Amino acid sequence: AAFAQNVEARLSGAAPPAGTLRPVTDTQVRPLRRLNVPTPAERASLVRRAKLLAWGGNAWHMVEFGIAIGAGIAASSIALVAFGADSLIEALAGFVILWRFAASRAESEAAERRRLPACYIP
Repeated sequence: AAFAQNVEARLSGAAPPAGTLRPVTDTQVRPLRRLNVPTPAERASLVRRAKLLAWGGNAWHMVEFGIAIGAGIAASSIALVAFGADSLIEALAGFVILWRFAASRAESEAAERRRLPACYIP
């Protein structure tokens, strides 16, 4: 009921009833900021960091894969085997990141468009 009164008051141009929504003031609205585009040196540093993180993550996922598969087979546990398979899928996603940031594709927007379907398979 209060919402309907507020809407009717706004449509008629009258002040909204007490205790309802207040109009937005200029101090409540923040202007949009421009995104800072990294310099080529900063971008190269970020690409190196992405590659290091991807390699580290892939190493972890491969160790996790091996241990989970081995433990799953030893224990006859389908859950552990599935966990190991999931680790392998995560490692494959890491390899897509490494592919994306390879030297020939680091600046390529076409490579980015090809990467998106590979990372987000439903």
